[in-house]
Amino acid sequence: MPGADRTRSSSASAASTSGSDKAHGGVEGMNADLALRVVRRTPSSIIVSGAKVLATYGPFADEMFVYPGGEALPEHARDYALMFSIPVNTKGLIQVCRDHYGIPRSREDAPFSSRFDEQDTFLIFDEVEVPLERVFIDGDVKTHNSLVRSGWAANIQHQTTTRAAVKLEFAYQLGAAMANAMNISKRPDTAAMLGEILTFARLTRAATKAAETNARDFGNGAFFPDEKPTNAIRCSMAPWMVRTQEILIQIGSHNLLATPSLAAFRNPEMADLLDRYLPGANGVTAQERSRLFRTAWDFAGSALAGRNTLYERFYLGSRPRALSGDHAREMVTKSFDHLESFLG
Repeated sequence: MPGADRTRSSSASAASTSGSDKAHGGVEGMNADLALRVVRRTPSSIIVSGAKVLATYGPFADEMFVYPGGEALPEHARDYALMFSIPVNTKGLIQVCRDHYGIPRSREDAPFSSRFDEQDTFLIFDEVEVPLERVFIDGDVKTHNSLVRSGWAANIQHQTTTRAAVKLEFAYQLGAAMANAMNISKRPDTAAMLGEILTFARLTRAATKAAETNARDFGNGAFFPDEKPTNAIRCSMAPWMVRTQEILIQIGSHNLLATPSLAAFRNPEMADLLDRYLPGANGVTAQERSRLFRTAWDFAGSALAGRNTLYERFYLGSRPRALSGDHAREMVTKSFDHLESFLG
């Protein structure tokens, strides 16, 4: 890319408009003044103003990539049909950070919150100048709207489904380990809950493999996975992730809070007492038990876990939008013919 430092590899992205009036489209009513748009032009650049949500990893990135996402633009909205990439230190680009959920604790005590808060930002573009060599779409509504219906969706949802499979598999192992530490693995209610997570994980992994197996040559050197299986996971993943968090909290119960810091086990006045009164079942030591349940709390109950659950609920848009969008695409592609064949 002209003007980019190729030694850098970190980028963040933003696709959604920041519409405040949900009764109107993203570029209608009061939202028209909030959405990112071209406000004027020079011979060598465009000047843009407006806002975007939500740039995960934004403060740590070198580049900010703005691309189409969400609802299709109406034909008249040419000034809003944009795709470009600029350095994060470009004049007029402002990132408003949410509260930070990382905590200064040891990896043993807070394995996620001590390391993995990515940070999310609300982006304000205040008269930002974008050189033309960094602009990929400018005013082409047809191309803007078609981009998410081409390889973009298949590729990003393949990544999404792969990520979800790993997360659900981890959650299943975590829940099973907690159940073993309390010797409740064979209780019907516990086994059924763990079976739920396992089912979520297996279906997600199967969708990933199906997308890869039915991948297609898109032309011009591009090879894209089949998006139908990953579309189904996108429609299902939000309640699955929320349910998984709920199951881990239900299995862990009060044990999620009866978890001394690992430093307490190095305190000569406390170590023997903790070893005596806080062991797990099935040979799990008190320290192993504490580390296990602290991991579960950080995964399912901490401030960072709450952020992650909200993220999963609305990742790539709400579940109703995903369901209705998948239905709309099926009405166009018509991949089933069972009814027609049956009725003759």
